[in-house]
Amino acid sequence: FLSGPIGLTLGALGSIGKHQLSKTYSLFTAMKNVVKYDEFIIEVAEMFSSPSRQVKYGDNFRLINVGRNQYVRLAVPSDSKNAYLTVSSDKGSQFRFVSPLGYVGPIVCGSPVCLQVADHKSQWIDDFVSVHKDFLTTDGPLGVFQLGVYEHPCMANEDISKTIARSYPRPVDVSVAVYNVWFLPPIATSLFNVSPFKARRAYAIPNAFLQAMDRLPDAMIFCEAFDSSAREILMSEMKRLGYLYETRVAGQMRGIKVLSSGVFAMSRFPIEHYDELLFGSASIGDDKAADKGAVYFQMKKGGEVIHIVGTHLQAWESEGAIASRKIQLKMIKDWITRKKISPRDIVIYAGDFNIDKELGQPTEFNDMIKILNAFDPAVDPESSPFSFDPETNVLASKGVSSGGRKERLDYVMCSNGHRKPYSAVSRILALKDAEGFIDHNYNDGKSEVFDLSDHYPVLSEYQFR
Repeated sequence: FLSGPIGLTLGALGSIGKHQLSKTYSLFTAMKNVVKYDEFIIEVAEMFSSPSRQVKYGDNFRLINVGRNQYVRLAVPSDSKNAYLTVSSDKGSQFRFVSPLGYVGPIVCGSPVCLQVADHKSQWIDDFVSVHKDFLTTDGPLGVFQLGVYEHPCMANEDISKTIARSYPRPVDVSVAVYNVWFLPPIATSLFNVSPFKARRAYAIPNAFLQAMDRLPDAMIFCEAFDSSAREILMSEMKRLGYLYETRVAGQMRGIKVLSSGVFAMSRFPIEHYDELLFGSASIGDDKAADKGAVYFQMKKGGEVIHIVGTHLQAWESEGAIASRKIQLKMIKDWITRKKISPRDIVIYAGDFNIDKELGQPTEFNDMIKILNAFDPAVDPESSPFSFDPETNVLASKGVSSGGRKERLDYVMCSNGHRKPYSAVSRILALKDAEGFIDHNYNDGKSEVFDLSDHYPVLSEYQFR
């Protein structure tokens, strides 16, 4: 289909007054949210062409309306000197693609184009198509349209200056994991005997990933990485596995609150355009001590841009906590919307959202999905559905964070408003330490503890075609 400044469609107009086109179909514009686009086939009219040749600026072509299986041609009402675009069973008129920005070369989905009359025998040769009183005609200022390829993954980039340089989206597999590593600050460990053996666990986590997976995730989001010593160990060991790119911890540079957000990311592929969002006063209770928020970055893989958001939302289940999470979700959504990310790109939301999908209130999970306009892939049937499980993870069985209940709190979701995957699956990875450690607060101090955090990491794998 073609989309003009306000959308282009094809319809039966009946009588339209003085132009007397009551017995033909004419092309006119309408608001995009009012009508469904019509589809057109571009028939290249160049002497040397083939199905594999890309359409380029400067090419001559004809348009065929798919719905009526008729060509687009120029027609003149009896009371006008200007031509209007109509459809007819006759051979259609020839047009030429011209770039309003002076570009040359291939045209891709989303490219801005002007339509120039290219029929040598036409009296309107070299005139440009314009929009005049909602109709497409040769009367009026130059019209700039945006080419949209039917069911193309990019769905036409709003920023036409970026679209020109973008190639057709390539197939790419994307895997992202989120892990709440439970590196609470040293004072919490000292006062409450929680989050033990952080350095030991930080050393063990990368190797546990390596042993548990055939292929490591492309990127990882880490939450609750408050202890700087443990975090530095984790970063160093992850780099040994090829995670050479990292973000800073959101809120780390501001220093207004006692703690940072504890959220950062590492990637095996180059990271660009880092940004962070801080929730500020949109937190309650103990969470006010941390500068909670989200990280955003672009990861480049296989020539494709993957936009990743990592976050850790308000904890607990009170009405105030639920309200705070809703505010934080809306802040994230508004933040990402303002970035005007191309619909051809991939957008991933990952984090400890503190919203229980399995046994909690389904309303809050559904609200999250609706606010972010995202979907959570189905969990592999061979995987546990719980990322917080006191029955299989002794570190989740005690302490202030444990309610003694199995929960699914962590997610890696994909935006519905951007490029959609061909297939997707999530897995909860029950990571264990190969050697274990003794802690008198767990297992009655009689046996080794092999768990590495009170949460299990969640991995989502997406295939884009």
